[in-house]
Amino acid sequence: MTEFTDHPVGVFFVHIDQQGWFYTATQAGAFVSENAGQSWEAYHVIMHQRSGTIMDRVPHDYQRIVPEFQGDGVAFPSDQGLHIVNRSSFNLTSAVGDMRNAMSLSALIAPNDKGSRNVVVNMWDWDVVASWDDGATWAGWTPTEKSPGACGEGGGGQGMGASGKLIMFHHNNFWSSLDGGHNFKMGNLPGGGGAFDYVRQPGSRSEPAGTCFATMDAPPSAPLTLKAAGNDSDKARRMGYGYRPDADDGGYGDDDSKESKERDEKKDEREDWYQYQPGLRSGSQGTIKYLMVSTDFGQNWTWSPMPANLQAGGIAVDPTSANRLFAVTANCLALSTDQGKSWSSCSTATGLTGAFSKLLVKSSTTMFMLRSGAVPLRTTDGGATWTELTTCAPLFKFGATMDGSISWSGETLVLSGVDLSAVGRQAYGTAVWKSSDDGDSWSDETGDLVTISPGPGVWYENDFYLVTRGEGVTVKRNFEA
Repeated sequence: MTEFTDHPVGVFFVHIDQQGWFYTATQAGAFVSENAGQSWEAYHVIMHQRSGTIMDRVPHDYQRIVPEFQGDGVAFPSDQGLHIVNRSSFNLTSAVGDMRNAMSLSALIAPNDKGSRNVVVNMWDWDVVASWDDGATWAGWTPTEKSPGACGEGGGGQGMGASGKLIMFHHNNFWSSLDGGHNFKMGNLPGGGGAFDYVRQPGSRSEPAGTCFATMDAPPSAPLTLKAAGNDSDKARRMGYGYRPDADDGGYGDDDSKESKERDEKKDEREDWYQYQPGLRSGSQGTIKYLMVSTDFGQNWTWSPMPANLQAGGIAVDPTSANRLFAVTANCLALSTDQGKSWSSCSTATGLTGAFSKLLVKSSTTMFMLRSGAVPLRTTDGGATWTELTTCAPLFKFGATMDGSISWSGETLVLSGVDLSAVGRQAYGTAVWKSSDDGDSWSDETGDLVTISPGPGVWYENDFYLVTRGEGVTVKRNFEA
């Protein structure tokens, strides 16, 4: 066996094409040898930037090598899209086109002073991006703005109605914006933030009153005060908060080493932020659940341990009642009427069975319990009894778990997600279904979506935004007429 000592890095994938050229691919890049491994050249991609400048880049994060691509060609799929070998140079032809932020994780939406909307999107890869014209064009932050760039790739968050208040979590950090996403404050937490909801203003189903709740996974001995609250992102990045990896935080920021990235990916797999997996998020080993409370739209937080028998992966605020906060585990639904200071016992209501995944609250009388692998449940008597929504049974025939959301008015219920078992049946598994009568009947609104990796859906006024890992951020205009 011949050892190719001149190869610059370790390899994950190897290939020899029909004319005897050697190829390798790894997280460090793609390489070719035209002389049977005696010497190697890195492949480059020439990128034309919005500023008019040209970047000579060696892409990485390759997943495999595709032989006999379009005949006798060779291609490299990667996190940065598909790249095709150009035999006349050491440049790869990028086949990604305009991906429109293809691997989108969450969309934080806010109004702006131009009569349009700001859309801040958590990405995989590379970092948080923004559109200041409702998705028509995409840009970043100006040097004078406090960007959420320290978040890096991954994370997730949401907006709060049309208030311009935004919140974002990733690893042991949070970011809060009060101006529609132009400037963010950053703070450190002793654990990772998770589920989020907020109290509405009296008479409104969408606009925040100031009090917010979130869950956090942290060690049992976590401090009960903030380590660093309200650090602006640029200062925090210079100081190292949440940007370079340390013993507690896997965030890679500007550390692109293989070891740093592998550590981060393992942590992200536990957090399920970059991969659509609807349902409750369980805590990492060695952590417990905390309920976090903010009274200033997420700018500062306090927290306290959840009861040992209520390690909730989900929370939901009744939008019609400021003092009703629900906590959900896979087999328990509990209620707090004092902002999480105390909790009821698990509900034993008639019909409330199954593996719970998410609670949707329309009002103090009407709620929907989404379940793992089964049709949702509905109550119309405040949770005293629950019945199955058999009208949407086709979505769950093969054991799918769907996500769901309710419009600002409360009049439209949406179920969205994917049944990945459909791939093996040579069927299409992604679905977006809508009901205007609390689930008594449904219309299929999937349209021309082709992705099998949909993410969370979020309402803004009458429009419904759906993030995807393949078609960027999509939107259904006037989804609620």
